[in-house]
Amino acid sequence: MKNKFRCLCIIIIGGIIILFNFSGCFSKSDLIIPPKGMTPLETVQFYFEQWNNKSRNGMNSVLSDEMKDTDSMSYLIYVKLTKSIEETEKHMKLEGVYFSETFPGYIEYSIVEVDFEIEVKRSGFFTNIDLPDGKSIIENSRYVLGKINEDSNWIIISRGFA
Repeated sequence: MKNKFRCLCIIIIGGIIILFNFSGCFSKSDLIIPPKGMTPLETVQFYFEQWNNKSRNGMNSVLSDEMKDTDSMSYLIYVKLTKSIEETEKHMKLEGVYFSETFPGYIEYSIVEVDFEIEVKRSGFFTNIDLPDGKSIIENSRYVLGKINEDSNWIIISRGFA
């Protein structure tokens, strides 16, 4: 049985305050808040943990608004992070890579390279892949993370950066 939180709803109509107390309005799994002060590497690891747990709210809690997940659960059997390395220094020194122009609005940037194993159902987007059900694939990707201000958490702002 899921742990339920109590919700208190306050409605003000014509100066009259009406209170409603709802028991079990949403479950604890709906309220996933990432730990404060995670490093970029920890943020990506948290993202993969939430993805494997099929927690869209958990995944979205560390994604920029443009990256919010809408449908990664329908095809996922499992995902397992096998390697994660912060490579910020290496990529920041590349000529022609200007993160502040590509991803404006952030004061700091970081890059995490990952290898992960994923198994998906052959449906929808994955219908035409040459992968039988019950087989996993290994993927490699880079995640760009940003901070909006000094006190904000790192968030993932791009996937697949080469």
